[in-house]
Formats: sequence, C-alpha cells, structure tokens
Amino acid sequence: KYSNIEYLSKTIYLLGELPSLSLDETKQIVSALIIYLTQVSYGSLVHVLLWLIANYQIANDDERVWIQNIIHTMGKYIKSFIELQRTTSASI
Repeated sequence: KYSNIEYLSKTIYLLGELPSLSLDETKQIVSALIIYLTQVSYGSLVHVLLWLIANYQIANDDERVWIQNIIHTMGKYIKSFIELQRTTSASI
C-alpha cells in the first residue's frame, strides 16, 4: 500500500503518459484508474477529475460526451462505494 503522496505522483505520471483520449485503450485505462482510486486514494481521484475537466476544454465532441459520461458514472460509483462502506461499518 502506498501513501497518498505516492498514489498522487503515480497518478500524475500515468496521466501524463497517456495517449489521446480519442483512443479506446486510453478511455479504458482512465475508467479502470477511477475505479481503483475510489478504493484507495480520494486525493488522486480528485486529480483525475481535474484532469478530465481540463481535457474537456480541448476535446472534440465525441471525447466531450465520453468525459461527461465518465464524470457522471464516477459520481455514482463513489456514492455506491461510500454507502457500501457505511453499511459494512454499521454491521461490524
């Protein structure tokens, strides 16, 4: 397990190395990263959100739709994860 600083630096490095958001492979990596970071580092997750917002400004229409969808999905996933943790904590 890494510290929050280590997660953040690894996240920044990974995002800097990613090819264009127009590639399906890049979209899959970002989606997997969001799911992973939801479980280990909210600070790094916020950085991914900011990165997506910055990319939205320069994205083409197809990429913008994907960014909007991933941010919406990200919010739903985080909410579900937090509710699951509360339920698990309450039953212990």
